[in-house]
Amino acid sequence: MKTKQSARWTLIGLLLIFILPMLLAWYVYLHPSLLKGQTNYGRLFNPPLRLAELPLYPMQGGELFDKRKIQGKWTLLYIDAFPCQTTCQENLYKMRQVRIALGKERERVSRWLLLTTEASVRYMKNQALLDMMKQDYSGTLLSIADSNELNAFFKLESSVKPNGFYVIDPLGNIILSYPAGVVPDHLFKDLKHLLKVSQIG
Repeated sequence: MKTKQSARWTLIGLLLIFILPMLLAWYVYLHPSLLKGQTNYGRLFNPPLRLAELPLYPMQGGELFDKRKIQGKWTLLYIDAFPCQTTCQENLYKMRQVRIALGKERERVSRWLLLTTEASVRYMKNQALLDMMKQDYSGTLLSIADSNELNAFFKLESSVKPNGFYVIDPLGNIILSYPAGVVPDHLFKDLKHLLKVSQIG
């Protein structure tokens, strides 16, 4: 009898060793205020913004953007004005390098460029941009949003531009934002921390 009880407690102990860290990481992820010693470089959205509520459009000649492509992954989003000029291209490079720096964890992170326009999104096209994305930033998702709809989504004044970086969790919540001129190391450290404490994505 003692032998059976001992084996049972051993099994329970082994299960706890594997399950408790996962439960703890999930709880900390849902309650970031517990990490009082951890300073996020990004601005936290509280409550998070639900990506499902944002209208998106494909560039003419490009693929229809499917939000399911980023489900289950952490996503680094960059927003700038169509058609992506010098600063935008520099930040695409920055975003690519941050993901590469994550090493083996980079497969848990996707990249997404969202361009804003005040013109009719149904007629936007820029073949040079499509070619650049395919050649230099393969794997980066591309879509367009109407400026007014995007400002309404972020609850911004029409004169404010939401240009910058955003972090989206695997559940489709926009949780952090950064200015376009953010130091790449700050993006890297925040993403690395999120990947470390999270068992999702």
